[in-house]
Amino acid sequence: MKPFWGVDVTVNRRNKRLNGEEFLVKTVSDAQCQRYGSVQEAADQLDNRAELPLLFILIQGLSGILAIAGTESIVKRCLDGISLAELYAQKAEFFWACGLCAAIWLLLTLIARKRRAAVLDSREGQDALTKLDDAVKAVYAEMGVPDDAVEADILSLTYALKQGEAVPKNVLPFPQPWANISARVFVADGCLGIADLESRFAIPLSALRRIRTVKKSIALTHWNKETPPEKEPYKLKVYDAKTIRVKPYYILEFEHNGETWGLYFPSYELQVFESLTGLAAQ
Repeated sequence: MKPFWGVDVTVNRRNKRLNGEEFLVKTVSDAQCQRYGSVQEAADQLDNRAELPLLFILIQGLSGILAIAGTESIVKRCLDGISLAELYAQKAEFFWACGLCAAIWLLLTLIARKRRAAVLDSREGQDALTKLDDAVKAVYAEMGVPDDAVEADILSLTYALKQGEAVPKNVLPFPQPWANISARVFVADGCLGIADLESRFAIPLSALRRIRTVKKSIALTHWNKETPPEKEPYKLKVYDAKTIRVKPYYILEFEHNGETWGLYFPSYELQVFESLTGLAAQ
């Protein structure tokens, strides 16, 4: 099975080309792409201004790690039968150090949130967000993407073929073989439409075969939704404030020119794809 938006590194480990050009029906014009790029660049600059200076970000991260490590050490010693009072009597400075690290992390976190809110809620920040939203709408409108298209994540898989099967493959500098790409999905002209900010693809509904459940855990290092992954309705596990564990994931299987393809998507998008395709996960 060939993964849609997958990257095949079986022969060339440097390959970065996504599968699926066979289903490409429209690309955004150079002029529209440049307009969007300039607006995105301005928004990125504003976003950078909303962040703490790098030195303080490093201090924030280090203090958080030390506070967690210290707390885990204290808990472990208590589980070994040593009371908090005994432990404090033995290593009072350790407790104070953990508390100081936690206080530094909390203080910098609050300052970071306040700084970010001040920048993004300013008139300049709101104008930048409005312009970016308008630019995104213009890109999708040019490619004929309906206004009611649903925003959903599609999984891109870096893989190597082994006995005809796509096996996830880590290729540096990327930490994981999986990536969740935000796209607009919809049904139009008898096809399942998929669009990002550069291209629009169409998969005939008549080619769809089934939605297959894969009861395995995968790791994602990026989050596209406004609602945090650990909150409702997602309830996903987050590790090290970076890695998001998703289980299961699904494959929308379809056929093209005698070949089986698979569009991979995470568990939290199942309802979207079941609704659009009329298929139920198996």
